[in-house]
Amino acid sequence: TDFQVNSIRINRTAIALIAVVLAAGSILLGFLIARSITRPLAALVSNAEAVTGGDLDQRVDIQSRDEVGRLAQAFNQMTEHLVRLYRTSRDLGYAIEIEPALDVTQNTLETFVPGGEVLALIDDRGIWRYRLRSQPQPHVQPLQNLRVAPSDPLIRNLTQGQLARTLDAANEPRLTALGLNDVAGFQSLILTPLVVQDHIAGLLIFGHTAPGAFTGANEPALLATANMAASVLYNAILFDRVHNESSEREAILRSIADGVVVCDQKRNIMLVNRTAEQMLNLHDWHIVRRNWNEIPMIAVPAAKDMFGNEIANLDHYELGERV
Repeated sequence: TDFQVNSIRINRTAIALIAVVLAAGSILLGFLIARSITRPLAALVSNAEAVTGGDLDQRVDIQSRDEVGRLAQAFNQMTEHLVRLYRTSRDLGYAIEIEPALDVTQNTLETFVPGGEVLALIDDRGIWRYRLRSQPQPHVQPLQNLRVAPSDPLIRNLTQGQLARTLDAANEPRLTALGLNDVAGFQSLILTPLVVQDHIAGLLIFGHTAPGAFTGANEPALLATANMAASVLYNAILFDRVHNESSEREAILRSIADGVVVCDQKRNIMLVNRTAEQMLNLHDWHIVRRNWNEIPMIAVPAAKDMFGNEIANLDHYELGERV
């Protein structure tokens, strides 16, 4: 007993010192481990709050290869996708014509999948033809001369839905009629129907010469980009149609020998052909907003119509020395 008690008494200080050192080391090690975990998480939370507040330029700088590092990498990729989609939405908002809208969409596609190509197949008075961006790749340019009938089986199948879909050219032999695989050499495709006033007016096409180029992690972002571009092309197609119809009407009116003035419901002058410009002295109608009631015409009686009718059934007016 004396031997055991004396041994414990002698070694008690050393044992207590070792216990204190081990306890302090455990506490310090736990603190460092906890700090190594909480500091990256705090940085993630801070950057997430900044992104939520609209600062899309924030990125997390964590280089570790553990789960936290992978989470930071995923966060940065997600933020980058948000930035690209935001900028695409903003730039598409300024595009009111088909070609500029395709150019903006092309820039976004290039950031996700380099080498991709954006084009549209649009209904042009019963015949579908391709519309390309301002600087298309050489292997895509021959599509400008290709015309597609709206009764094509693949078009009828694709236009039944209104959502973007991914296609593999090797598994879809009907693409030959559209020239997308044999002419342009596309192996991967994303096709989005363009709906205008509840009618299918065309297809927005993402194409790539490599198989499976649009599958994987970027596919959701590409589908979102396609849907945004399709919405903008809706307005661009309407603008294109209205512009063409307006140009045709203007050309017809200008070729008429009689004077013609087009007004809206409030009698504001919208269009004057060349003959009417000279007759009514309205040479500045396209610069100064004018109303038909402002023209100094005086109503005059007419017993006989000046256009050959026995009875004057049209109103007659005097302007200067002319009736």
